[in-house]
Amino acid sequence: MSVLAAMIHKPSPKPLSVRHDGDDLVISREWMRDIGAGLLLFGLLLLALALAVVGRAAAEPPPMAVLALLPGSAMLVGGVAAVVIGLYNLLNRTLIHLQSGGIHITHGPLPWRSQRIAAHQAQRVGITEYYREGMVDGHMRRSVYYTVRVADAAGVWHTVVRQIAYSDDAQMIAQSIAERYSIPQDATVVTHLNLNNRKDR
Repeated sequence: MSVLAAMIHKPSPKPLSVRHDGDDLVISREWMRDIGAGLLLFGLLLLALALAVVGRAAAEPPPMAVLALLPGSAMLVGGVAAVVIGLYNLLNRTLIHLQSGGIHITHGPLPWRSQRIAAHQAQRVGITEYYREGMVDGHMRRSVYYTVRVADAAGVWHTVVRQIAYSDDAQMIAQSIAERYSIPQDATVVTHLNLNNRKDR
């Protein structure tokens, strides 16, 4: 068992998609589709409610109409935001291209900024486990997500991908990077960060 596998152990119900594109290794990762579907449904319901409120406000006399439009406008903005975020999470995938010249990270089909990390910047690879604990319905619950980063010779860390729900996915990405850029196993780093203790969360 690798260092990474020994330290994080939350399995993924469905592994990432990995394929070869010539000499490149391409890792494909879905965004948070379950959350996206929920946000999309919530946003559509909120938009329907906002339109109903705005419609009723239009029938009111001018002073009352302005007051009635305020909650309708707020719901409208919230509904649009929820729909957009929901669509991004429902439709988008992250593609991590492990190329000879470095790591190229793209997202789509909806537009999102891409990122390049030069090969010489991949001197170390690490996983950060972020977790938060709290009481839910009288039971202690723990929510966890992971971020994969690489560090250059100066010790500056560069994020490859964040908000990974499953440790197996984070481990696979980190191991693929280590193998592609010949990063020794003793140069892998796993850290655990309790968000309950962060004052800036």
